[in-house]
Amino acid sequence: MQKQLTEKDARRFKKYLVQLTKDVQICLKAIDIEMRKPSTVERGKNIAKICNALEMQNDKARYFGLEIDFRKDVKKDGNKY
Repeated sequence: MQKQLTEKDARRFKKYLVQLTKDVQICLKAIDIEMRKPSTVERGKNIAKICNALEMQNDKARYFGLEIDFRKDVKKDGNKY
């Protein structure tokens, strides 16, 4: 049986989803800028930093918005996501 979504939960989900989509757009623009540059070790490092930042924002949205422990992929209620 599915738990009924409360208004508070819906606001929390929206807050983190909005932030995640903004972060995705920022990272995509940054990656596009980096990809236009000549291939160098520095460019590769910059792309890795951007990807790491995006992954951290995804983990934040999953943990705080969806209540999924990013280390275990398990929700707070103990159910597998």
